[in-house]
Amino acid sequence: MTTAIPIYHDAFTYGPPLPSHSIRLLRLHPGTATLRCTLTTHTLSSLPPYEALSYAWGNPRKCHLITCNNSRLHITKSLFHALCQLRRNGQSLPLWIDAICINQSSNLEKSVQVRMMRQIYERAEHVRVWLGVAVPGDEAGLALLRKVYERCRRSRPDELDKDFSVLEALGLPGLEDPAWKGLAGILYRPYFYRIWIVQEVLAARAVTFLLGEWTVEGEVVLQFAGACERYRSVYDVVGVSSKVIVERRIKGLESGGGERVSQAMVKSMAVAPSVKILWFLRFTLAEAGWLSVLELLNNTRGFHATDPRDKIFAVVGLAGDMNRDFVETFVDYDKSLDEVQTELAAWFLTKYRRRDSLLFSYVEATGHSDSLPSWVPDWTGEGMFQGSLAATWYSYEEHMLMANPVVNRRIIPGGRIKLEAVLLDQIAETVDKIPYMTSSIFLTDPLTMAKHMQEMEGWEDSCWDLAQRSAPRDPYAPTGERLFEAYWRALIFDTDSEHRGRRAAPELKDAYEHWASSFGTSREIAAIMEKPQGEDTQQQLIGLNMRLVLQSRVGMPFETAFQTYIAGRKFCATKKGYIGWVPLAARPGDFVCYLEGNLLPFIIRRFEMHGYRMVGDCYFHGLMRGPVEQGVNLRSKKIVLF
Repeated sequence: MTTAIPIYHDAFTYGPPLPSHSIRLLRLHPGTATLRCTLTTHTLSSLPPYEALSYAWGNPRKCHLITCNNSRLHITKSLFHALCQLRRNGQSLPLWIDAICINQSSNLEKSVQVRMMRQIYERAEHVRVWLGVAVPGDEAGLALLRKVYERCRRSRPDELDKDFSVLEALGLPGLEDPAWKGLAGILYRPYFYRIWIVQEVLAARAVTFLLGEWTVEGEVVLQFAGACERYRSVYDVVGVSSKVIVERRIKGLESGGGERVSQAMVKSMAVAPSVKILWFLRFTLAEAGWLSVLELLNNTRGFHATDPRDKIFAVVGLAGDMNRDFVETFVDYDKSLDEVQTELAAWFLTKYRRRDSLLFSYVEATGHSDSLPSWVPDWTGEGMFQGSLAATWYSYEEHMLMANPVVNRRIIPGGRIKLEAVLLDQIAETVDKIPYMTSSIFLTDPLTMAKHMQEMEGWEDSCWDLAQRSAPRDPYAPTGERLFEAYWRALIFDTDSEHRGRRAAPELKDAYEHWASSFGTSREIAAIMEKPQGEDTQQQLIGLNMRLVLQSRVGMPFETAFQTYIAGRKFCATKKGYIGWVPLAARPGDFVCYLEGNLLPFIIRRFEMHGYRMVGDCYFHGLMRGPVEQGVNLRSKKIVLF
C-alpha cells in the first residue's frame, strides 16, 4: 500500500554544486509504503561499496513523487518502477543514479559528473540494468535467451556449422515458437538504443538485467548477439532450416531472393543492431585493450540521445586515444553542438596529422547540418550511414603504409580549413534510383519481392548503359581491363568481402552473371504469378524457383561483396569516363579530388568564389591509390573547405 507524502514537506533542492571529484549516492529505505531515500556526498577516494543503475529515461514527464532527504522529489515513471522493484528485491547497497545523483539543471555540475562517468561505473560493485515492467511472453523469451547461451557457448562455430544444421539439433524451438517473439521483444526494448548504455555496460565490472521481477546476467544477453555474429549461418542459431526454405520455395510461398529475405528477417527479429554493437565493442575492447574515438562514434551512430551533444559526450570517456586532460575541458554543456563537433574534429587533425583521410571519410553531406563546417563529420544524425572507405577498404598493411606525410592543416576563423588538392575530374552523370537501399525485411511477400528484383534489373541496366556511354574506350583507361571487367568489379568496389583489402577474385565474374540473371528470373516469376493459377503455371513456378535457388546460391558471394559499401552511395561516371560510386548527395559538376597527401579520392563542391564544401569520400575503379600511383600528373592547388 502506498501512503501520501505529507504536504508540509519542502521540495527537494540540491544546494551548492558538488566539490571536485565527488559524487552523490542514493540509499533506498526498506518498506512497502512511499518510496523514501537518502542522498549523501562522497569523494572518489573514500567511496563505500555501491552499485549503479542503468535504465532508459523514457517519458521525461516527472509524474511520480518520492521523498528524498525528507523532501518531495518528482521522478519519471521508468525510474519509479525501477526503484520499486529494487526495493522489493531488498536492495541494500547505495546506488548511483544519474537522474537523481546529478543536478540536471546545472550545466557546470553535469559537465563535471559526465567527465567522471567512466570512473563511476568502473568502481561500482555491480551495474543493475532496468529494462522495464515485464509483459506476457517475457518469461519465455528470457528462458530461450538462456538456452541459446548455454547451447552456443559449449560448441565452437565450426563444430556447430558441421554438426547442427537445424534448430532441433541445437535443442532450440522452431522459429514459429512464440518464445522467439518474446525474445525479440526483450532485445528491442528502448533501453538498448540509449547512447549512455555504451559506457555504462562496457565499463561495468558485472551487469545484471532486470525485467520486472525476472533477472538475467549481462553475459547471457550480449553473448546471444555474439553467437549470431560468430556462426556462419544465422539459421544454425536462431533461424529456419534449409529444408523449410526449399519447401516454401517449391510451393511458391517465397519468390526470388527468399533465402536472403529470410536471413535478414531472422537477424532483425532475433537481435537488435544496438545489442550486436554492444557485443562487438566489448569484444574489441577485450581483444585490443582500447577503442579509438572514431570507432566509438561510428559504431554508435544508431543510438539515441535526448541531447545530441550526448552522442559524443557519452563515448569520449571510453576512447583510449583521448587524453584525459583534453576530456576534462572538452565535455562542457555550455558549448553548442557545432562547437563540440568542430572542436573534436580539430583535435583529431592535430593528433593524427598523418591520418586526416580517416576523419574526412566519415563526412556525409546528406543530413549534414548547414551550420557545421562541411569537413566536420556530423555524428548526431540517425538512419543508414555509409561506411568509411578510408577505415575499411584498404588492407591493414596498406592502411599502415598509406599514412600521408605530416600535414599541418590550417584552421582559420569561421571553421574553414586551408589545404592543397588535386582536382582530378568532375561528375558527369549519376544513377539516382537506389532500389538496393530497400531493406529486405520489408520484402515479405512474393510479388513485392519480384517487383523489387525488377527494379534492381532496371537499375543494373542503367549502370551498364552509363558505363558504356561514359567510358566508350576499351580497355578501361586506369586499369587496362576490358570495360566489362572494370564494370563488374566497380559494382562491388573491386573488393573481396571476406578478406579486407584484397581485390575481387576472377571467379566473382561468374557470381556476377548469376546475380544479374536472377533479376530476369524474378521478372518471369512475377509475370506467371499474375496469371490465373493452374497445374501448368505451378510446374513453371517450380522450375523457375529451382533456377532462382541456383542463381542465388552461385551469386551470393557477389551479392555479399555488393552489399558491403553501397549504403549511402550511388553509381556514377565522370567526364573523363571513370566509373564508380559517390555519396547520395553528390551531383553532376561536383569535383573528384585527392586531398594533399591522401590516396583516397573525395567529392567536393564549389562554394562561393574560391571555396569548396566537402561532400564525402568516393570509389572510382583504378583510382584508389592516389595520383602518383596512377600516373596522374596534375598540379595541386590551394583550396579552402568551408
